Amino acid sequence: MMCFPKSIAHPDYYINMADYLFMISGNLIETFGSYRIVINCNGVTISAIERYKELVSLVSKKGLENDKGLLKKLNIIHICNPPSFVDHGLKILIPLIDNNLWTKISIMQDAKK
Repeated sequence: MMCFPKSIAHPDYYINMADYLFMISGNLIETFGSYRIVINCNGVTISAIERYKELVSLVSKKGLENDKGLLKKLNIIHICNPPSFVDHGLKILIPLIDNNLWTKISIMQDAKK
């Protein structure tokens, strides 16, 4: 699992970030046939969720537009250490994400860090 220091991405780079995510996902599918995503939410704030909802929307839109079947090859998304306001965060993100994705989300309380 890759960990990155806390930083803030500028919206001008969202398209490059989305393209990078699709490239990595495509490489994983070519190598392993499927992939999973693990998101560690330590330190996530409501303002961060609000700040990046445009990125989430862009990734979701581009994912639906391409024909690579990335969503079909995604096994599961583990959300580890969700903040206490996870319900609020999900309400913000629900309209932005494909409905089929919600069945693949697993929220893991108090996961090992």
